Amino acid sequence: MNIQAFRNGHAKMNLQVFKNGYALVSKTYNLPPSQEGGKATFSLGEPPKHACHGTVWLTASNETTVLGMRAESSTTTEAVLCTSVPSLLRANKGSMVSVKLQGGWVDGKVIDVSGGLEELGLGLLSLACMEDGTSSGKVMAIPLQDIMRVNGTDGQFKLSTDEKKVQKAVIVDYEGAGGAASLVHLRGGFCWAPSYHWQLHDTDKATLSGNATIMNESEEGGVFDKLQCVVGAPNMKFGRVGDPFLVSGSIEQFLHELSIEGSGQGAAPGYGYGGGGGFGARGAAGGAFTAAYQTPVQQVQVIDPAGFGAAGGEDAEDPGEDSSAAADDVHFLDFENVRLEPKARVSLPIFSLDTAYSNVFRASLGNSLSYVHPGDHDDSAFEVWRALRVTNRSQKPWTTAPVMIMRDGSFIAQGMVPYTPVGSEALVNVTRALNVRCKFEVEEVQGMEAEVLMGKEFGVKFKTTTIKINNGKPQDIELIIDYPAFGLLVESSIEPRKNVEANSRSEELNRKRNLQYMLTVPAGAVQHTIAFKTKLYYVIPSNTAFGARVVGFGQPQ
Repeated sequence: MNIQAFRNGHAKMNLQVFKNGYALVSKTYNLPPSQEGGKATFSLGEPPKHACHGTVWLTASNETTVLGMRAESSTTTEAVLCTSVPSLLRANKGSMVSVKLQGGWVDGKVIDVSGGLEELGLGLLSLACMEDGTSSGKVMAIPLQDIMRVNGTDGQFKLSTDEKKVQKAVIVDYEGAGGAASLVHLRGGFCWAPSYHWQLHDTDKATLSGNATIMNESEEGGVFDKLQCVVGAPNMKFGRVGDPFLVSGSIEQFLHELSIEGSGQGAAPGYGYGGGGGFGARGAAGGAFTAAYQTPVQQVQVIDPAGFGAAGGEDAEDPGEDSSAAADDVHFLDFENVRLEPKARVSLPIFSLDTAYSNVFRASLGNSLSYVHPGDHDDSAFEVWRALRVTNRSQKPWTTAPVMIMRDGSFIAQGMVPYTPVGSEALVNVTRALNVRCKFEVEEVQGMEAEVLMGKEFGVKFKTTTIKINNGKPQDIELIIDYPAFGLLVESSIEPRKNVEANSRSEELNRKRNLQYMLTVPAGAVQHTIAFKTKLYYVIPSNTAFGARVVGFGQPQ
C-alpha cells in the first residue's frame, strides 16, 4: 500500500489558548481524493506529543468518510556527521587510523571506544598497534583526552556514522473527495494573560489600551493562521489524563489515572500518561461559612417571605452581582497570522480607544469587614477611595486583569479592571481619599410579635443602619457606597442603586444582600446621612427541636 506523505506538514494551523494553562491545537491538511470505489491512505505526519483524554479528533468535509485513524512507527537509517574525536573513532571501528599523541604518531586498528564519559574525553581507545604495516600483537589503551589528532590510513576513513531513528506518524484511512481535514487536540503548556494601560489626559479624556500575553512552554509552535484567546472558564474534566491513542503507557496506568480523575481527586501532573500537562494544582472546594447568634439552628426548607429566589453560583468572569448585566459565559479574542515559536512568548494588542472618564468616590467596608456581632462595631469606618469610572465602549467585554494608570508619562496607580460587559461601567480604585469619611451605626430593636413560617415560630428583629458622611473637599462629590446587609430591606431614606441577593441558599432566612447607594454629597458637608432598616428572623431559644437555617446574625447590618 502506498502511503502519500503530507506536504509541508500541514496547510493551516489554528490555536485556542485558555487562561488555565491549556490550548486547543488544530492542524488542517489537504487530503487528495480517493480512487473511485477505493480507499485512500494519508499520513498526517508526527502525532502530537501531549493530548488530553478524549480530545484527539479528525474532522473532514461532508464529501469524505473517515474510515479509521492509527498511530504507526517506522525505523529509518540516517547518516550523522561526526562532531568529536570519540564519535569519529566509533565510526571507524575496525579500520586503520593514525593517532597523534604528545610523543608522536601511533598507527593501529580501532578495536573499541569505551567509557561512559567518552564524549567528554574521559573514555579509552583500544588500538591494535601496527609496525611496518603488520600487527605487532600489542594493544594500547589510550585515554581519549590524550588524543590530539586522528587520520585515516587505508582510504576508508569515515566522517559520518549511520544512526537509526524511529519515526511516528498518524495515518488516516478514508474514501471520498478528500479536501480539508483538521486534526485537533487539547493539551497543556499554553497560557494567556491580559493587562490594561490607561493614559489620562489633561481633560476628562483617556486613552485605554489592552494587551494579551501568550505564553508557550510546549514544543509546538510556528505561524498560526488564527489564534484565539478564550475568556471564560470551560470545564476540562479530563485535562490531566493523557489520550490513550497517542501515549505509550500501559493499560493499567491509564485506568488508574482515569479512576483518580473520575473520583474527583485529580491526577498529579506528569503521572502515568502525563495528561495534558496543565499548570497549577487543584484548589480545595470552598467551605461554607456560618455564623451563630443566640441559638444554633439546623437546616430545613422554609418559605422565603419576600419571594426571592436563590442566586446562582459565581462565574470565573463575574460581571458583578447585578444580574441585569449582559455577560457572556465564553467569548474569544481573535488574532491572525501570529508567530509563536516553541518555548516563546508574544504580546498582542487587544484594543485601543479614546474615551471619557470621571472621578467618583467609593466607600466600602473592605478589609475592615468583620463578621461579629454589630454591637461590637457600632461606630465603624468605611474605606473610602477615589476611583476612575469608565464605560466599556469597545467591541468585546473586558476580562478581569491588572491596569496601569499613567498621566503625562508619570505613574498614577495600578489597580484591577473587573469583568466589564460591553456598555457597562468599570470602577478602578486610584488612591485613598484623605478628606472624605464615612462611618456607620447600627441600632437593633426587638419585634413585638413572633411570626410563623411553615408551622414554626420565629422571633423578629429590626436593625436600623445609619451611614454618616463628611466631605472635606471644596466641591461636591459623587459617592458610591457598598454595604453587605442581611434580611429583608423594609425601609430606606433614599432608593438604593442596587439591592442584590448574594449567592444565598433557597432555604435560608436572613439572606445576605449587597446594597449600593449612589449620591451627591455637598462640598464641606458634615454628618450627611442616609439610613435603612432591615428585618431579620431568629430562632426563639426555647424552640430548638425543629430545624431551620437562619443566618445573618453576627454580621454587620
